[in-house]
Parts: sequence; C-alpha cells; structure tokens
Amino acid sequence: MFDEVTIGAGTVAAGGTSGTAGWTLGGRPLWAPEYERTCGVRGYAGEGDGLVAVRDCGSTDHPRLKVQTLDPRSRTPKSTFPLPAGTEYVHVVSVRPLVLAVDDGKAQGGSGVSEFLSVDDSGARGRLRGRIDAKGGKYGKYTADCPSSEITGCKQLAVDPKAGLLHLATEKPVGSGSDAENSLVSFDLKTGEAKGTVEGTEAGELIPMGLDGSGKVLAYQKSDMFDERGGGVWRLDPAGGTKKQLLQNASETYKVESDMEIGENRYRYAEGRLYLGADEITSPSAGSKAPPLAAVFGRAG
Repeated sequence: MFDEVTIGAGTVAAGGTSGTAGWTLGGRPLWAPEYERTCGVRGYAGEGDGLVAVRDCGSTDHPRLKVQTLDPRSRTPKSTFPLPAGTEYVHVVSVRPLVLAVDDGKAQGGSGVSEFLSVDDSGARGRLRGRIDAKGGKYGKYTADCPSSEITGCKQLAVDPKAGLLHLATEKPVGSGSDAENSLVSFDLKTGEAKGTVEGTEAGELIPMGLDGSGKVLAYQKSDMFDERGGGVWRLDPAGGTKKQLLQNASETYKVESDMEIGENRYRYAEGRLYLGADEITSPSAGSKAPPLAAVFGRAG
C-alpha cells in the first residue's frame, strides 16, 4: 500500500509501508515496487523538475533521517543531507529551493514543526544554509502546520523561490499594542534571518496561501464568528510592509466559512475567486447538518 504519491521531473513516485515504486507520466515502470530493509525510503516529494526522497537509516525508536535530491529516472542521489540527530520527522516544504520542516518530537501545538531548514543541495553533500525556529522567538509561535508523519502537505506558509524567502504567519501580532489578529514575517532562506514584517488586520487572522504573479503573498483572512463577519483575501508586500484587501466575503458567509475552518482545509485564490475545500469527509452527527465539502466566493457581478 502506498501512503503518498508525488510527481517531479516527469516521474511519478510512490512510497509507503510496503515499499516504493516509480513510473513515467505515461505509465512505464521506472522501478518496481520494492521494500528496502536498510535506509528505506519514507516517502518522496516532487516539484517542477525536482524529486527528493526522505530515507531512514535508523530504527523506529532511534530514526536517522536524510534527504536526498535524486535523478528522477535512475533514483541516483545527486545530493544527500543528513538531518540533525534527534529529528523524528521531516516534511518537504519546497523542492526548489530545498526547504524542510523538521520535528524533534517537541513541536508545540501539534503543528508537526520544531524548526525550518533551508538546504543547499548543489553539491554531493547537502549544506545547511539557514534555520528558523518554529517557536518564533521574539515574533511568537508560527502557525504553519504539517501533517504528523507525511512527507508533504505543509500548509499556512509560502515560499518565494525567486526572492529566496519563506513567509510565515505569527500566532499573535508582532507589534506591541497592535489591534491586528496576527502578522506575517518573511525570512531569508540563505541566512534564516527575518527580512520583513507585515502587520495583519483586526478583521481576522491571516493565513498565507501562496504567491501571486508578482511575488506578493496571498493570505486568507479567517471569518469571525463573534462579529458574524465573513472572511476575505489580502495581498501582502513583505518588502514594503504593506497590505491590500482583494476580497471581502459577505457577512452571511461567516457560518459556512467557520464550519469549514474546524477541520483541515485547503485555501486557493485565483481570478478574483476564493476556493475553500475540505481535506476530509465525515458523516454528520445525529441532528446536525454536514458542512460543505467545497465553497467558492467572489465579488458580486
């Protein structure tokens, strides 16, 4: 059984408890399903023309993890980066550039992340570029979320490969006395140092969704149950520290949005429309109405 399937550099790679397998996009087998007893592959992550594997050369109680950038056809490692001792799980946030979210087993709030690592995989041995503490230090804890044991699937963050930045939302506003719900902090992937901050809005917590065509951060503004206010979408400019609202949902939508926010959901914004989608399907409890599986919001007219 395969737990995760990914596509990178024209290769479909699958991994799971029973082993791994790979195919071309046309379905031709590149490597047959196999189980590796030594340094087995936990899973793959693919993006554009890149494919990486996470291997465990330890035991269940004492994992020894490493991340390898691969030749997508032969699986030959181009680069290998050993994770720091004590790392229990690693999640691939970005393949190009290589950005990892690691968990030392002490991640706060069930986020699955204790720190972020930026890796230079241009050489045979990967080199650590910068590290960012997920606890946040003076900026407070970050709200990025990664699945507990999966290689991919990290949410509530954004990576800008051109500018070399990682964008994270804080749990609380950075500025003292601020009326905003939270803030956005941008980090230089070369150094791990903060490069810019955008104050959020008092209308609701901001969650990074990704980037627009110009490299600005798109963020979903959560709805407000107390004030019965719908959510919205903002464009954040870390370089200038400014923000602009792109969409404000009607107050009538706050209940639908809030119901969807209870579980794990996906957020997307394109062509002036906000798309919310549930990751999981559950049956409603007796006497209750099931929340929608997906919802689309846009401007009237």
